[in-house]
Amino acid sequence: MGKRASIAILFHESARPSKFQSYRIWHCARLWSQWGFDVQFVRGPRAPIEASLLIPHIDLSVLPEAYRPLLDSGRMVANRGVMDIRKTAFSRSLVSPHDEYDGPVIVKTNANHGGKPEKRARQRLSVHRRIALASQRVKEIARRVASAGSLSKLAYAQALSPTRYPVYQSPRHVPACAFTNPDLVVERFQPEKEGRFYYVRMYEFLGSEGLAIRVRSEQPVVKGADSTYLEFVPVDESIVALRHALGFDHGKFDYVIHDGKAVLLDVNYTPTYGRAFPPDILEQMWDRLARGITAWFPDIQIPG
Repeated sequence: MGKRASIAILFHESARPSKFQSYRIWHCARLWSQWGFDVQFVRGPRAPIEASLLIPHIDLSVLPEAYRPLLDSGRMVANRGVMDIRKTAFSRSLVSPHDEYDGPVIVKTNANHGGKPEKRARQRLSVHRRIALASQRVKEIARRVASAGSLSKLAYAQALSPTRYPVYQSPRHVPACAFTNPDLVVERFQPEKEGRFYYVRMYEFLGSEGLAIRVRSEQPVVKGADSTYLEFVPVDESIVALRHALGFDHGKFDYVIHDGKAVLLDVNYTPTYGRAFPPDILEQMWDRLARGITAWFPDIQIPG
């Protein structure tokens, strides 16, 4: 390979190295190292980075301001233009109380993965900062309850279990506070369903490689970790087009085929691996996706 091509994977300063292995990028990096790449794991916005390619891997829905100057460097940067993966940044299924739509809806967190990464980040703040935020939060909740006229957990929810997002018959059945809580969104519920099973397609991609797997569950909200692995499927072309329109070089898009059309549900730039998948399937996925690194290093020959 001559001079070793170098890759830096950037984590949040509070990320625990013991947790890196749960992310898909760790398994790709393992293969890159075997193939002769110089791979570095770095943390924090002031980490020294000398690699040719920077892959930001900040597990938050909005990239913090402190990290953004790193994306403006002269080096190659994956997902350079992706700053916000909240549903308000990409969803075409959002519903407001004033829309004419009267079909089934689902209430989700605006942040990715039920708002859990943001919740963990808040817990890492200093005690004084947490107290200040809690006081501000109480005032916000009081305003929402006063305007909605009733108290519901949706009035103060900042995080929800992503496998238990509530589904309602129509927007009229949704508590008013769900519409006024900025941490939540209401979307059209557009499932892919066959018999008693609900399905979700997970489009995994990195650089020049991509693949899609369809998983299923008997629950309306299907997540990879709690679903049954089903099959590899062709990637819908409209979802690939959305990936490029949104500026993603690597990540995972969850979508369904509803009434013959692809509907994007979630986007994620720090995907983990699904425990429901057999080990041999995971190895196939990691090997194929890792080969997408040639999008940045086209002159390098990958073994095999």
